[in-house]
Amino acid sequence: MSEKKNVQALRQAAIDYMREMSQIKWTASEDIDLTVIKNTLFYKKGETYYGVIYNTNEGVDGETFASYIDENGIFRGPVAKKECPGNHCTSTILITWRKLGDKNKANWSVDMMPQCGTGILSVGKYEWRKEDKTTIEMVDRTPEQDLYEDYALMQCGDAILYCFGPTGHARMIKDNVVVRNPDGTINPDESYITSIEQTSSFDKNASVNTTWFVDHKYYYQRIREKKYVPITIQLFQEEE
Repeated sequence: MSEKKNVQALRQAAIDYMREMSQIKWTASEDIDLTVIKNTLFYKKGETYYGVIYNTNEGVDGETFASYIDENGIFRGPVAKKECPGNHCTSTILITWRKLGDKNKANWSVDMMPQCGTGILSVGKYEWRKEDKTTIEMVDRTPEQDLYEDYALMQCGDAILYCFGPTGHARMIKDNVVVRNPDGTINPDESYITSIEQTSSFDKNASVNTTWFVDHKYYYQRIREKKYVPITIQLFQEEE
């Protein structure tokens, strides 16, 4: 008989690995110009950064990225966009989930929606349809309190996904704080998540140079307004 998986340990391992990728320290040996992705995405020669580089190519894990850093902490990898080792908001999450053993086949935000058949699952009861092309449709058809109840079910290691068609954004859940009103409904202005995410912007509030947003807080009302739905994976499902 196979040993029963420890789902909570797997969930925590997902958070730990995302954090590990966000903390890799390196110094640029030359300018890395990725402004074709976003006009501020420019890594300066001689500057020290934390976290895997943001790039919209296929995506690498933390170990692969670290292999390009020499014994002095200098990044020696290729810097042209096509070859530069990096990852992006969705690839970081998918890489993490697969590293833990999940078998999902998603690659981008557009195929991380539950109806895509890539192994990504919905959290809660919001309605998704096979013909949906965006998460906007799912959010708009779901009553507010119903969606807030879905958000309340999220656990660490799950994610929220926004997809508007060709692309979108995803954040991994670290903490989920649910605050209810006296009548039992969820207060969306006080309920919130904290996340770990890779972004195309440098975090202006961080004490180091990084495109990784760690422990940022997002309130339910704002999450819904931005058309995010909660998602998870088969690996995190408790065995019967």
